[in-house]
Amino acid sequence: MATIDNDKLNTLVGKMLADLGGAFSVPTTRIGFRLGLFDALHEKGPATAAELATRTGLTERYVREWALAQAANGYVAYERATERFSLSPEQAMVFAVKDSPVYLAGAFDLSATTTMVEGQPKVEAAFRSESPGVTAPAACSAPSARSSGRATSTPLPRPGCRRSTACCRGCRRARRWRTSAAASASPPC
Repeated sequence: MATIDNDKLNTLVGKMLADLGGAFSVPTTRIGFRLGLFDALHEKGPATAAELATRTGLTERYVREWALAQAANGYVAYERATERFSLSPEQAMVFAVKDSPVYLAGAFDLSATTTMVEGQPKVEAAFRSESPGVTAPAACSAPSARSSGRATSTPLPRPGCRRSTACCRGCRRARRWRTSAAASASPPC
């Protein structure tokens, strides 16, 4: 049996736990976007859980649990002495300033969609067969991370897209493909 390097093992386990923690934070972060919790902290400043619940018309108990989870993630700041939650300017850029180049509501929505994993059985089947590969869906485009559903000039590739740059909707080749006789074949992704 090979000798285990405990430092390498701990590093790997730490990375995996961070990845899992990130995955588990997606639903609560989306709740913050959808219920206006990040916006309320940004627009009206620091607040206790009770104050934030009053601002948003939500239940204090759940707001407290949400805010503590976001603080544990580092997504909101927490001042223990005053029990107040707030957004730093950097956190506001990511979670509240909608025209910020790093506003990521759309990324959390994208990561929560089933399209991120629904292609897994097709990919597994391609591994087992000699098929030419897995083709992307005909609408091979996804909104950019900051767009929250609005198309931008730099769309992200849709999951399963074989291109490493801008997705089909944004490329000339795809536009030519859609208007040609080849449209009955697989998309050019």
